[in-house]
Amino acid sequence: MHRRFALRALAATPLLAAGTGCALKQVHLEERNFLPNAPTALIDEGIRRVNVALKVEDDVLLHGWHLQHPQPRALLIDFLGNGDNVLAYAGQIHEIARPLAAQRGGLPLLAWGYSMGSMPAIHLAARRPLAGLAVLAGFSDFPDVRAGLEAGMPWFAKPFVKLSWDPVFEMRPQPVDEIAEVRAPIFLFHGEADAQLPVRCGDRLNEAAAQARWKRYVRAPGVGHGRLPLFKGEARTALEAWLAESLQT
Repeated sequence: MHRRFALRALAATPLLAAGTGCALKQVHLEERNFLPNAPTALIDEGIRRVNVALKVEDDVLLHGWHLQHPQPRALLIDFLGNGDNVLAYAGQIHEIARPLAAQRGGLPLLAWGYSMGSMPAIHLAARRPLAGLAVLAGFSDFPDVRAGLEAGMPWFAKPFVKLSWDPVFEMRPQPVDEIAEVRAPIFLFHGEADAQLPVRCGDRLNEAAAQARWKRYVRAPGVGHGRLPLFKGEARTALEAWLAESLQT
């Protein structure tokens, strides 16, 4: 999810229903409904960008950027929110570590996941020997977020639309199951005012991450799902502590 969940495709449904009579219409939702294509902001030209294309199936490539710093201290894999291929192929996401591991020259490998990007980040950390994991506004499991998704439907649609959910949304393991297997240092951040992935998601991920050798959870009052204040106050202190712990050799 990229800053906000949008049920725009549903907006026309109640208008059609209102024009043809007050009939209840059932709408079946699948993963693709929540994964619209979104533009990616450009990175500072001072960082060298190399296109990466990883083959996860015979006819599927996972595209990304390898951002190269002149004096790196670690290799960080950043899973942004609302990524089509990342979510559709979460089962194979740990494959991303193999080709990158050969390029990192012994550097610590970190995973960083925001919103729905937290799903593959946690999945990777549970299955590869990473040096650290950061989960920002993360997804715990589907039951924790379903009520918020349904509440996000426009008020004028609710009398006419009933949502049903594809069983894939409730398949196990979910991120809250997998984070219990992570032993690397974990930094978690969640806003208490997050209306898209409620703060209960962060709470449950924090509770489940009992095997981590180091953990810090920042529960931020008044903060929503986007524009996370990671680089000031308590969050910055916790983030710097996580990096120091993760980069210990």
